[in-house]
Amino acid sequence: MLEEKHYVPRRVAEVDYEKDKRVVLVGRVKEVRENSIVFEDGSGEVEIGFVDGLKERKVVRVFCTVVEGRLLVDFFQVLENFNMEMWEKVNKLYERANV
Repeated sequence: MLEEKHYVPRRVAEVDYEKDKRVVLVGRVKEVRENSIVFEDGSGEVEIGFVDGLKERKVVRVFCTVVEGRLLVDFFQVLENFNMEMWEKVNKLYERANV
């Protein structure tokens, strides 16, 4: 069986903690904690472990590995001047079109 090597784009509500191995999420940092962040993307929120260097309210793309039912960040990208509202509108259009 081939191991999943790429990051699958997901929304928080779509992450399958039993089947997904690696996911990429786009959203906002809601809260910064000692060894994690609370991340939200409009579909829900999730705690992501082992994040350092992020600030609250920043829009980011986080690349995560699913480990024992939790998300652990592998790396992240801060999206400066990213229009989160437009991103959400585009995602809703894709959902309606079943794409």
